[in-house]
Amino acid sequence: MSKSPKTTMSADDFRAWALAMVEKGIVQREADLPALLGITRQGFWLMKKRGADCRTDLACGALIMKRKPWSKTASTGTVPTST
Repeated sequence: MSKSPKTTMSADDFRAWALAMVEKGIVQREADLPALLGITRQGFWLMKKRGADCRTDLACGALIMKRKPWSKTASTGTVPTST
């Protein structure tokens, strides 16, 4: 039996993100969001109820900022290293 991923984005934050995506005109309707996240409608509904894991949290942050998928050729600058 596998462990469930740790929730880092609360259900309230996930719902607020979904609303902001519509209000900012990034999507026309909330029903468009599961496809952007690469999840099912049922998975989306569960996240609205239970919150989301770190990967989804980061994806939501990128989508609200209208970021494109990362690629080496499109990258500008470097990733800072921890010291």
